[in-house]
Amino acid sequence: MDLYLTVEEKETLETTHELHLRKAERAREYMKRDSSNPNTEMYVISMDLQKALSFPILTVSHAYYKRNLYVYNFGINDKKSKTRYFYCWDEATADRGSLEIASSLLIHFKKCCLLIQL
Repeated sequence: MDLYLTVEEKETLETTHELHLRKAERAREYMKRDSSNPNTEMYVISMDLQKALSFPILTVSHAYYKRNLYVYNFGINDKKSKTRYFYCWDEATADRGSLEIASSLLIHFKKCCLLIQL
């Protein structure tokens, strides 16, 4: 594996990184603008699936090598009301794929969005 980059490869990486930073900044501007919009028909959220958390946390050496149970935490931040919601499940209940995220969003919208009829 070659650890050195050619000038062209380095320029391509720098250009790609600069484009990524511009897109991220534009997304933050849109989020800020939409969050302050008084339109009540618009529901603005940000969401994050956090790192899988192993449970239980043990310090005893022989127990450390036993199988841990992983817990998933999906967070939704309501930008207008500044309320945070968390949906948690363990790996025995479900995986952490797109279906689980969609199910969490559906549950959230049914509970929190009275305007949306699903």
